[in-house]
Amino acid sequence: MAAAFGGRDRDFTLAERTRLLAIFVAAGTVLSGSLCVLVAPSTSAGMATSYAAASLVSAAALLPYARLLPRSYALAMDPDATTSLGVFGVAVVQLTIAAGLMAGNLAWWRQAWPLEVAFSVQLLWGLYLFARILGQRN
Repeated sequence: MAAAFGGRDRDFTLAERTRLLAIFVAAGTVLSGSLCVLVAPSTSAGMATSYAAASLVSAAALLPYARLLPRSYALAMDPDATTSLGVFGVAVVQLTIAAGLMAGNLAWWRQAWPLEVAFSVQLLWGLYLFARILGQRN
């Protein structure tokens, strides 16, 4: 990201700052869960336990979204902001999918596939937000 913003004025709008924070939350969710899956087996935990632990850690990493959602909704309702209610709706859907998969994996499945799908949703969301930041013509 540093290369993308290298020559740009450092004055970001509230919408851009919110998107950047959401990108870091999405990346942090994937990173924390992936590291947990890698480290947990070295503690003699089984793979099912590793996947459950990764789901718990990843779900905890999603908590900053709780702070972002009200701000995102306010931006979506502001006619002068560079976002829309549709984008807010997609944010809620991707968060619901990711959190639901992590909760289901923690409680029942304890397999790799829910994490892979949840992480894929998070990474796609982060890429979309990054493209929105780069594509803004303010």
